[in-house]
Amino acid sequence: KLVEYCRYIVDSWVVMPGLIGCVLTGLFYSIFTSLGFFKFAWVTFKWIISFCAGFWGTFFWLPVGDRCIEWLTPMGLDWPLRFVRSCILPEELWASLVQVTIIFAMALISIYRPLTWKMYDDPIVPPTS
Repeated sequence: KLVEYCRYIVDSWVVMPGLIGCVLTGLFYSIFTSLGFFKFAWVTFKWIISFCAGFWGTFFWLPVGDRCIEWLTPMGLDWPLRFVRSCILPEELWASLVQVTIIFAMALISIYRPLTWKMYDDPIVPPTS
């Protein structure tokens, strides 16, 4: 029970605010700049990861995920949810490494976005001396 309580505290005070920050920066980039929502792969990656983290994180942050697993267990269909749950609430080293890698990639994308914001179909203008 103590581990579950600690997970809940970390999710409530670290993970969810971080996810909200990623969504807000993604909205800012997409609405107020020429980047758009899906023009560049890094923005699309940011939206996909943010959506998945928000959906699955909330699904298992609330008791809904555990109830779904209990409901699907008698039918033998609980394994996909157990796999996703193991990636979101890692109890093994491989799941922790996957989660840390994704979080690190999101942080790098949020901080060190591509240096050029030019559109790919814009003509390249040679620099003038």
